[in-house]
Amino acid sequence: MIESHEIDEVVRALRDRHGCHTAILYGSYARGDAEGNYRRAWLLTALLEDWFQLRGLWYLGPKNALAHLRIHEPGLHDAFETALGPDAPLEKVETLVALVAGPRDALPPAEP
Repeated sequence: MIESHEIDEVVRALRDRHGCHTAILYGSYARGDAEGNYRRAWLLTALLEDWFQLRGLWYLGPKNALAHLRIHEPGLHDAFETALGPDAPLEKVETLVALVAGPRDALPPAEP
């Protein structure tokens, strides 16, 4: 299980690095309440769009985006497929966040 302080660290780093709502969605989902379950779906949608945006690529909707990843980024496609599963554990979603936003050690350190 991921500790609360680890969640907060990832949230701060994502917010500082990207200035996007992905960090807030991740933090809400990781806490596991009813709102978090709603935000899980929102987070997974945002991550697919964000991956393309962060790389300066056009996002042409989920069908085309996932097909592009299947061909050009099969490991990332597999991570999306796993994280999109209805009972995907938080660790699989965290792996996807790291693949989209960059690994945790590549993120700037969290502010104290």
